[in-house]
Amino acid sequence: MYQVYAHANRNHCIDNVLLFPSVPDATRQTHVLAGSPSTRLWVEFLNLIMDCCWSQRLAAKSLRE
Repeated sequence: MYQVYAHANRNHCIDNVLLFPSVPDATRQTHVLAGSPSTRLWVEFLNLIMDCCWSQRLAAKSLRE
């Protein structure tokens, strides 16, 4: 979390995403970083149980679900 915060501050990134492998009962979260109310952090979970050659399209679909 600290690394994302440092990257967001240093590079003036407004939208930031942390990706984790999906686990049961995990829910998407959105946070506003302390000291920077215009900087948002999304915590997203990606289904990694796919073919090793999965495409960007499948990953994007997994994030939308």
